[in-house]
Amino acid sequence: MKPVQTQEKTLHKPDTARKLIGQYLVFLFGLMIVACGICLITKAGLGTSPASAVAYVTTLKYPAFSFGTTTFVLDVLIFGLEWILLGNRFDLTQRIGQIPATLAFGLVTDFWISVLSFIPEMDFFGSLVIFVLGCAVLGLGVVIELAQMCSKFQPTA
Repeated sequence: MKPVQTQEKTLHKPDTARKLIGQYLVFLFGLMIVACGICLITKAGLGTSPASAVAYVTTLKYPAFSFGTTTFVLDVLIFGLEWILLGNRFDLTQRIGQIPATLAFGLVTDFWISVLSFIPEMDFFGSLVIFVLGCAVLGLGVVIELAQMCSKFQPTA
């Protein structure tokens, strides 16, 4: 009986700068779609995601701060807390990319809040429609981001 050989998944390194740029563009596109979904959900007025709740409530209490800016500041604080809690196990070289990604997310969030400002307050049914649309858009954005991240992993031959 021959032993069964298994294939290990390895991190796929882009062959060219063009491929890497393409991956970042797909990630940014997914980030834009996720931000749109979160803004639609928030605009529906039926609540928001736990990840956005603190930022949203802060903007209600302090309207001078935008939703995107507050999201960015809170995410940077969480990044710092993660660094403190992990101590020596925190790999700065792998995680420093979180800062520009968070900044981009904050900017795109403010963009979508501005674009969606035309949506008026609605009755419950109208809010429910916007909420469901926001959930679908958010899900699409997550799928795009996950598909992009998972494409980096390919089985070896």
